[in-house]
Amino acid sequence: MKRLFLYALLCTTSGVCEAQENDTHRLSSFAPRPASARKGSYRYYGSHPSIEDNSMFLEEAFNQDTGVIQHIFSTVYNDGDVIYSYTQELPLRNTRHQLSFGLTYADLKEPDHMTTIAQTTYVTSGLGDFSVHYRSMVFDENDWAMVTPRVSLIIPTGNARYNLGEGAWGGQLAVAVTKRLSRRVVTHYNAGYTYYSGSDYYRYDKDLNPTLVYEKDLEITTVGASAIWLVSPGFNMMLECLSGFQEEILDNSDVICQHNLTINPGVRMAFDIGKVQVVPGLGIPFTFEGGQYSSTGAFVYLSIEPTYTSED
Repeated sequence: MKRLFLYALLCTTSGVCEAQENDTHRLSSFAPRPASARKGSYRYYGSHPSIEDNSMFLEEAFNQDTGVIQHIFSTVYNDGDVIYSYTQELPLRNTRHQLSFGLTYADLKEPDHMTTIAQTTYVTSGLGDFSVHYRSMVFDENDWAMVTPRVSLIIPTGNARYNLGEGAWGGQLAVAVTKRLSRRVVTHYNAGYTYYSGSDYYRYDKDLNPTLVYEKDLEITTVGASAIWLVSPGFNMMLECLSGFQEEILDNSDVICQHNLTINPGVRMAFDIGKVQVVPGLGIPFTFEGGQYSSTGAFVYLSIEPTYTSED
């Protein structure tokens, strides 16, 4: 499902735009270094910034704080395809554990060879695959770097006949590392492995009616890194880079591995409305396939984080 690679990565690495730990300092000035902070740790460079949970294509190693549920809405436009997503992140017991789920809806452009004369039932929009994620933080803000592994289950709810899903159950193992370099610069590093058991491949007749011809196990390996510049308490600039090696099925049943690269410069800002933090963001992803430039897209991001517990 090559055309969905950009967003397939986004969905399987997300519950990704991970949540902020403590929002009592929201939109305050940059807080001073806590006296007990360990040298080189996240807290060594000051308490938590006002925005630290709203990356686009990469994961941050933060988990959701108790009493805070994050709702993430995003829209990706790329080469004529538009994909919408919703992700919800839920704390489990404490900040060490988090559960999240994600669902997508795609509106894809018609295939180039589709004619207006042919009577076809070819579908170009619909729900994608559903994913469930569990994260457990192993190193936190008091350590040299924050490290949070993740395990995900991918449920084949998308219509694979029309490139809206893989048509196969999948799983993913991933790890997010967050390292703060200074009071205003934070970096994130990701690695992940995705496996699909029996992904569907369809062949189409002249009227684009699908016939299932192959089922193949597929793998995707991803690595990525990003840097966040905390320009002000309520405004950040970011640069994300995500590289993926994705297996694909050819028409002759062979499986090949394609390299895809996404470079995404973006911005994010925050607004507080009572006990709710609202974070909109915008990215301009540049995609490359096989070492060649492919397309430029747009990423629109919106996070809504209500706090359900008292700060007292």
